[in-house]
Amino acid sequence: YEPAIQWAKWILRLLSPNLRAGRSEAPGLIFDMNQLFESAVATTLRRRAAGLGDLRVSSQETGNYLTTLAASGGKRAFGLRPDIVIRQGGAVVAIGDTKWTRVGVNSSGYLIPDGAHIYQMQAYASVYECEHLSLIYPWHSGLIGSRPTTFELPMIGNRRPVINVILVNVGADSLASSPGAIPCAISTLLRCTAALEP
Repeated sequence: YEPAIQWAKWILRLLSPNLRAGRSEAPGLIFDMNQLFESAVATTLRRRAAGLGDLRVSSQETGNYLTTLAASGGKRAFGLRPDIVIRQGGAVVAIGDTKWTRVGVNSSGYLIPDGAHIYQMQAYASVYECEHLSLIYPWHSGLIGSRPTTFELPMIGNRRPVINVILVNVGADSLASSPGAIPCAISTLLRCTAALEP
């Protein structure tokens, strides 16, 4: 019962274990860090969007599909579920996908996401007819000195979608941007590339 008693003491004293490095030991808990990271980013975006007029943030949106099955009478296949969809009025203005994984950096200092993440964003750009997409990763010390990174996707009609790679400092309570990240990471996603003052 020792771990349970320790948790009870923390709760009664209104304390919590620090998930960053420290001297004290704490009992282990298992969280789905992908869901936790996504939820934290989506909640922060909703709070920031609340004061910006008619912006609306939704998460884990379903109902759109990448394909229809030929000769099936329009049966849809390969459902899409973006982590974050931002609408202004009824139009999708930005899509973000959170990735609880370490993004790499090349010798020139640019961030290099996994290829599958880029392909996923291409699908979102095409189906949602959205020009502003973001891949959102947790910042880590190996990214010090990295450069803001934006990828241009091929033209879709008369639109050229872009993917911003955003780094979020999960060690900061406000999920602020991190050294080497695009300034004001959360605001960057909200404004589709125009940074807001923090």
